[in-house]
Amino acid sequence: MRPPIIVEVSRPAHVPADDPPKIAIVVERDPDLRNTLTEYLLSQSHQVLALSTMPHPDEIQRLQPDLLVLDLHCEGEPVPVEAVRQYRASLVDASIVAMSADSHLINAYADEIVTLVSGVLIKPFDLDYFDDIAGLNLP
Repeated sequence: MRPPIIVEVSRPAHVPADDPPKIAIVVERDPDLRNTLTEYLLSQSHQVLALSTMPHPDEIQRLQPDLLVLDLHCEGEPVPVEAVRQYRASLVDASIVAMSADSHLINAYADEIVTLVSGVLIKPFDLDYFDDIAGLNLP
């Protein structure tokens, strides 16, 4: 894996001091969708690290995000299932959302990926559905 290209680190405008922001990492090659998800997660009081390439599993373990959103076709090739397995191993309590515009890729990964992620989205998707899959609507 190449070192990730950090696009931006964004913090929510206001979070009470006794309620630290949740951390979300968005890995998406399309800048429009990456920006949309970043802005949306900021509005949900998440601190967001937006990346255009897959981070090394050690970096994910170091950051311990509450939410990891992965484009399964981020670098022009399908994400290796082993990488997703390593992310899950280091993020036991986090939500991991996998997404792709390629339904054939989702189907090919279905048996292996479904036990590793909180949900799978086929692009394009509605942000309300993203909420449900990512667990943002939970109390």
